[in-house]
Amino acid sequence: MTTLFTDKIEGGCTFKEFAIACIGNFFRDPELNEDGTVKDFVVDTHHLEGLEEAKKNLAIAKAMTILEATEQAQKQFDEEQERLEKVLAEKGNLSVKYLTLLQQVGAYIPPSKDHDNFKNYMIGQIQIGVEQGLCLERHAERLAEMVKPQTGEEYKTMMIDIYADEAEYHSKQYEEEKKLVEASNRWLKLAYDSLKGV
Repeated sequence: MTTLFTDKIEGGCTFKEFAIACIGNFFRDPELNEDGTVKDFVVDTHHLEGLEEAKKNLAIAKAMTILEATEQAQKQFDEEQERLEKVLAEKGNLSVKYLTLLQQVGAYIPPSKDHDNFKNYMIGQIQIGVEQGLCLERHAERLAEMVKPQTGEEYKTMMIDIYADEAEYHSKQYEEEKKLVEASNRWLKLAYDSLKGV
């Protein structure tokens, strides 16, 4: 049985060369130095950028006047109502296609008893599509629940809560990322140090 290292071993590599190659494959797609060692890992800035964005949005939400919040709430309400109406219209058309196809599958006569499960499978796939893909009832219920937009105070509080939660999430994730990178780099250093005398 061959492994990633079969050619290296057949070529007569040393233990140190083999160990360094294994370290390089121990991590997923690491960046390598010219000598084949793994470069130190660096902290991904995704969560730091997300944290800064959340802080900026939080400051905007806190500075929002009640009049601005009321206008935004109305705008969001109108957009969501329009989106749901559009979805219901599109899903209604799709519903007709599902039902038409279900009737055709229902009329299908399997060529043998061994094919009955095939017909049942097709029916099941359509039913899953209807239940998971259409969600007409859920969209209709959501639209019916939309009686009026939030007040400016409710909207402002909601936006502050959303961005505060986002800031907390990105802050925690960034700290976790830093710890993981630090631990990975410490692991690499110890692994390479253990091979110095070999």
